[in-house]
Amino acid sequence: MLSEYREIFLEELEEQLQVMDGEILKLEQSGESGTVIQSLFRAAHTIKGSSAAMGFEEMKQLTHEMEHLLDRVRSGQLAVSGALIDLLFTALDILKQLKRDIVGGEPSSADISDCVRALRSFGGEDPGQDGDRPDAKEMPAHRGKPSLSLDLGLRVQERMELGQKLFWVDIRIASECLIRGARAYVIHSALNEHGDVLLADPEPEGLDEEGPGDLLFLYAGNQSREELQAFADGLMEVERAVVEPLAQEEAALSGTGAAERTADSAAAAVNAADAAGAGGRAGGVVSAEESAGPAGSTAGVGNSGVAAANTAGPARSAAASAGAAGGPAAAADPAWSTASAMGAAADAPPHATAPAVRPSSEDASAPAKAKSPTIRVSVERLEHLMNLVGELVIDQTRIHQVERTQRRRFADETVDELGDIADHLSRIIGDLQESVMKTRMLPIEQLFNRFPRMIRDLSRMLGKEIELVLEGKDTELDRTLIEEIADPLIHLIRNAVDHGIEKPEVRTLSGKNAGGVLTIRAAHEDNQVVIYVQDDGAGIDPARMIRSALEKGVITREEAGQLSDREAVELIFRPGFSTASTVSDVSGRGVGMDIVRSHIEKLNGLIDIETRLGQGTCFKIKLPLTLAIIVGLQVKLGGRTFIVPMSNIAEIVRVNPDEIRSIQGQSVIVLRNQVIPVARLHDYLQIPYRANPGSHIPLVIVGSAEKRLALVVDELIGNQEIVIKSLGPFIGKVDGIAGATILGDGNVALILEIASIIGRIGSQRLLP
Repeated sequence: MLSEYREIFLEELEEQLQVMDGEILKLEQSGESGTVIQSLFRAAHTIKGSSAAMGFEEMKQLTHEMEHLLDRVRSGQLAVSGALIDLLFTALDILKQLKRDIVGGEPSSADISDCVRALRSFGGEDPGQDGDRPDAKEMPAHRGKPSLSLDLGLRVQERMELGQKLFWVDIRIASECLIRGARAYVIHSALNEHGDVLLADPEPEGLDEEGPGDLLFLYAGNQSREELQAFADGLMEVERAVVEPLAQEEAALSGTGAAERTADSAAAAVNAADAAGAGGRAGGVVSAEESAGPAGSTAGVGNSGVAAANTAGPARSAAASAGAAGGPAAAADPAWSTASAMGAAADAPPHATAPAVRPSSEDASAPAKAKSPTIRVSVERLEHLMNLVGELVIDQTRIHQVERTQRRRFADETVDELGDIADHLSRIIGDLQESVMKTRMLPIEQLFNRFPRMIRDLSRMLGKEIELVLEGKDTELDRTLIEEIADPLIHLIRNAVDHGIEKPEVRTLSGKNAGGVLTIRAAHEDNQVVIYVQDDGAGIDPARMIRSALEKGVITREEAGQLSDREAVELIFRPGFSTASTVSDVSGRGVGMDIVRSHIEKLNGLIDIETRLGQGTCFKIKLPLTLAIIVGLQVKLGGRTFIVPMSNIAEIVRVNPDEIRSIQGQSVIVLRNQVIPVARLHDYLQIPYRANPGSHIPLVIVGSAEKRLALVVDELIGNQEIVIKSLGPFIGKVDGIAGATILGDGNVALILEIASIIGRIGSQRLLP
């Protein structure tokens, strides 16, 4: 396997699998559609080509059968049916399993034999007959071979003397390819990466877009026929490929003696020099050094591979073919985008080793070569760049600290200049930080795209009719958060489908439409990302929640008597709680919602519930835009500095000591008719507390969902952007501590994990 292209292959594979997932759903919902079938066919064909190139035979075989079945649908031989949709989804699930095995580096755990037989036999086709499949090996070449010119014959002889093998490679580009000229250029470049194309007929830029898409190459390389055939079979957008050795009679130079050969070589060198002097050396123009002997001849043609030695068109420039492939039209071709992302070398067979990239003068001679608007960057590089920006943010804070210290001591122009430099650096670092943050942002659409298939399967399993509405798919979120929030969202969706939305007959009796509606929406609010999961189902019954909690021993009867409706609804987040009467594959085991809450709180997020009995339920998740840099409030506790994330702070107040009251042994304050428990962070962190009699007590009111807690601190310093640093494996996870940061004075401050603290000290008394 070409390990250097593995990550690119997996990225492209994931994209194509998502395309297939969405298109099969469209096919089921809208019925037969030429556009959808074509999109599915292209995705299957692309996966087949790239998996063959990477050496994944099972994936190649399965997608080949899918491709053939879709071709029968496309040609009208088969009609779209529920059975066809189910079969396509089954094949897609196996492809996903094969992908998981590849990612894990494990042998394939999926058995494709049953699915392959089902694909072959679907619609009455004999599974044992493959005669009508468009396999390249069984198809003859599409036309006769051109005769070799004298100059080309000399080059063929030189390659044979060097021990290289020569083949005719006969390729037909797939009929559904939108831009055949671009595809021809990619194929041409791919062949040149692993050997040398001595002849191209027609040249890529001369291919007729409306014609049959036939290409013929004379190829020189070190691969065997089988290796080259495997390579050609793996090329994308290729309907069939035939590799045949160059016959001895074709390579023979009749009547050409040693003297003639030397003279012809010299003449070829002169012609090449003249051509280079007239218009610059382009692509396949052979220099005098290359024509002089075998050592030069091994360099072959340039990257364009359009051999100027082909007397049919020696003056053509390879830059034209590069322009044809790289223009806007090529960028619009989905198949072209796949090939360009993986690179021509990604089409290589597992047996071939790509040589070093040879310099091509077309890069210098082409005046207006199109540039790709995007590049792929590894996540590790982005993480490293983010860490460096974080260090700059820390140094920016330290520079401001130094500037303030110097201003108190001195009053001269150098201090003013230092202040100007500090302000300018702040602006630059701020812009740099924002730019790096944007490079880490991805639209949440890639997460939302997983849900339609899941809803389809769940609704069929549970016998419910559910319409899924996705809104705000272009909302951007840090890629790390997208990965982390996926599992909690899946839990919420499964619970909404299983518990929230009623069965059709129940909904009809209550006057609702038989089909329920599940809405998943994302939006930016107050520098946060808010995700809503809303259903129009039965809602949550507080009385039923209390009964279920009592039955399962989650709460006592004394606690049950003191719960408000709001608190009863929030019992759903208690560990071990479930209202399901039976355990199913979907829910009922008492795990899930407590994990959802704890997971979201670890991301410095909040989750809230709004529900109306008989009308539905809405879960509201608030998340920070990123986990790398946050805004925090600096507070003093016993002379030490701690950070409270601003996303967890509801408000900050100062109260007189006599405003703190005691209710049933719990210290509380009453703020705008709301009773809020009071606790000291000192007790939790084991820091001595010294009260200042008669002075105001600063309270930081923090929240988690609807819960509020007033934390007593010694001093409020102010808020600033902080860079979160892990405590490292030596210290490990510490309850109540989310990480650490470096302050402007160089000291380390711990960042508090508010959700954990609320759970631990929410019930402690405030000692006098």
